[in-house]
Amino acid sequence: MALDRAAPRRSRSIWLLLAAVLCLYIIYMLHDVYLLDLDSQLVHAPSPELGGEVADRMRRLAVRSTWLKYISLLLVAAVSFVARPAVGQLRRASLNQAAFAFTVVADAYIMLVDRQNLGILIFCCAQITRVVLFGGRRRAVAPILCALGSLLVVLEFAPALTPSMYGPHDGALIPELANWFRSGSNAPDPPLHSQLAVRNALATAYAVLLLTAVLYSWRTSGELPRNASCHIAGRAERYAWRAGMLLFLACDLNVLLFNLLPATSLLWRLASVLMWFFYLPSQLLLALAPTRLTAGGSDLGSAEERRRLDGGPGTAEAGA
Repeated sequence: MALDRAAPRRSRSIWLLLAAVLCLYIIYMLHDVYLLDLDSQLVHAPSPELGGEVADRMRRLAVRSTWLKYISLLLVAAVSFVARPAVGQLRRASLNQAAFAFTVVADAYIMLVDRQNLGILIFCCAQITRVVLFGGRRRAVAPILCALGSLLVVLEFAPALTPSMYGPHDGALIPELANWFRSGSNAPDPPLHSQLAVRNALATAYAVLLLTAVLYSWRTSGELPRNASCHIAGRAERYAWRAGMLLFLACDLNVLLFNLLPATSLLWRLASVLMWFFYLPSQLLLALAPTRLTAGGSDLGSAEERRRLDGGPGTAEAGA
């Protein structure tokens, strides 16, 4: 009986990654809470000089916190690529890895490059991947078409719905999309109203895809592997998918409040902390859901045992 010698090393790597993610999570949450305290000090600063010092400290701390958050997201994505897929979960694990690849790129554009619209567009690709993961190809057609339709409707009718944001002669925004997607250092910046309308349209399409993915995760993620020995592990996988998508939804609800509320309100300050409080745990649960840590037993074991669990040729499970 030949043991899988690479399994213990891979398992140790996963636990080291998880420990690093937990440390970074605690550190950047402390950073965010301290930023709230500095913000209150800035509001009640007795002199402009002291207020300038607090503002400089806030900027340095915010940059450090941003990098800590992004590094933690990279580590979570690494967990999804390093961990072994559970029995019968190879397809879901591959789609999950694709979703994490989109997520890492989207977060880089939003957090590091400050290209919000392009980041939301890539996030839409990540949610399309999760819709396919939970609902299958056929069930993914309707929400994708609905998201595309909402995108075009908001782009076309945004000036009429919000006239105060636009000039008196602004019409539909479809002709301006070419200018918005123009690349190169010498390309002019698109008009502000065009950027806002595109962002609202992309956010609407993203909301449709996210809500669909959350719904599908509750309706279809409970399918258990074929072998009865993984019944308990299959339940753990189902709970990981559902909890991860619910925390993802809670994070994006706080992002919505963060962008809509005035910066002076208490709810805005809470949303600025809670969106990151929910985001990393949601990504971690989604990364671990299709792996052997939650959905199919241990990394240790022989090749013969893994063939038996997979129902390979010549086994009793295959005959059943």
